[in-house]
Amino acid sequence: MTDIDLHAAPFHLDAAAVDWVERTLAGMTVAQKVGQVMCVYLLRHDVPEWIDWLHERGIEPGGVLMTMRTADAAARDAALLDAAFAVPLLVAGNLESGTVNFLAGTEAFGNPMQVGATGDAEHARRLAVHCARAGLAAGVNWAFAPVVDLAISPANPITNTRVFGRDPELVGRLGSAYVREMEARGIPTSPKHSPATVQTTATSTSSPPATTWTPPTGRRSTATCTAR
Repeated sequence: MTDIDLHAAPFHLDAAAVDWVERTLAGMTVAQKVGQVMCVYLLRHDVPEWIDWLHERGIEPGGVLMTMRTADAAARDAALLDAAFAVPLLVAGNLESGTVNFLAGTEAFGNPMQVGATGDAEHARRLAVHCARAGLAAGVNWAFAPVVDLAISPANPITNTRVFGRDPELVGRLGSAYVREMEARGIPTSPKHSPATVQTTATSTSSPPATTWTPPTGRRSTATCTAR
């Protein structure tokens, strides 16, 4: 661990936290270390049975991605998972519009494209406030958000209204506001997606030329990922 400064960005750990990380890592087997880089889909609803299945196979994942269930079930399942493993789990959720796309019966907020239409970063910050509140209530502590792709391929089935718009400056500015607010509320973010993946169409056969999206995509990615 000597080549990684855990006190610096993006970790910002204090001395006690760094000591915990180093002691925990030193006590891990290779299999446990491999498990820590895994984030698995939480597809099962019988979570105790699924935990038993993981333990029987010696799998100790570092994180899970929450999938469709009620908010109460999500909070219950997140607590069960956290208690089942020695290293606290990262519980991820696609929080770009709150929890509406993976929790049933939850409060909605305007989607990112609606927020982007205002051109006002304050509304992106307000979106993050809502997302953090809804996520924490459901036991989610890691945001697979914001979506900072550019809306330059109308036939794309992945991005659609999940993005702020097509202007790199706008997307970078609103994405940065979202990241700062989420992380100030204790939820780390993972801006997404891979540019080469999400500029495709439903058939993945007619992507725009890379020269049309690589430079602007780089600009919005840099702005968002350095907002912390």
